[in-house]
Amino acid sequence: MVLRTESLESGYMDERTINMDEVPELSSGWREFARDFVPGMDRPEHCHREAQLLYAQKGVMLVRTSDSVRLIAPFQALWIPAGVRHSISFLADTQMRSLYFSDDALHRLKHLNDRVRVLAATPLIRELFSALFSKKVPPATALLMTNLVLRLVVEAEELGAALPIADDEAFGPLQSEILSRRLWSMTMEEASSRLSLSPKTFSRKFNRALGMTWRDWMARARLCASLDLLLSGRTLKDAAFGAGYADQATFTAAFRKLFGTTPGAMQKSARRA
Repeated sequence: MVLRTESLESGYMDERTINMDEVPELSSGWREFARDFVPGMDRPEHCHREAQLLYAQKGVMLVRTSDSVRLIAPFQALWIPAGVRHSISFLADTQMRSLYFSDDALHRLKHLNDRVRVLAATPLIRELFSALFSKKVPPATALLMTNLVLRLVVEAEELGAALPIADDEAFGPLQSEILSRRLWSMTMEEASSRLSLSPKTFSRKFNRALGMTWRDWMARARLCASLDLLLSGRTLKDAAFGAGYADQATFTAAFRKLFGTTPGAMQKSARRA
């Protein structure tokens, strides 16, 4: 099967091939779930008998599993294998959409269920989610669309630009507060004082827990948080200021370095979807 896919950055179309032998045809074994959340709401720790494809049509959420905490913003999707315990915290008005797939439906995709994955929610995936959850699609058509979503997930790019959140009682709550209140001006000295640590000790422990420096994490957090502003229809200038940047040009350069596309191109793609 050959799919024509749209490039976020260039707007041109290219082609790629999906191996149909690797992807099952769903006839059953899937279901959907949609719910909107406001900032401060949580879904306590739980697990599902099915694998879950989790997507924020709008908003930002923190998903905690036993081994890590991941921030999921628009243009990202999260694959959670069956039986993986997780909890979710919502940092903004969020439209959460999920598709669930049973073991029987995924019996030929065992490799997909070996771990949690942060995936790129391409324009086509976003458009399919939007249509599936509009409730205007006949059941037979919804089945075809769900099959296509699963095929796209098999080939989806795994994102290395995810934002790590510490799963402990010190750094984790501090990071969540920074994200929810957009405390981009907080210095490492201020952060270490909050935790009653010296800056040197804070830096060492933070690097060990997160795998990056405080400065690098703050830079990435600002850019990840800007995704929600872009999707909500704010101007590029507002998104830049909301992410703590003094000017749009600096914001655009940093955004492109992390995500591989410009904020303007990403916003236009979201509008088309």
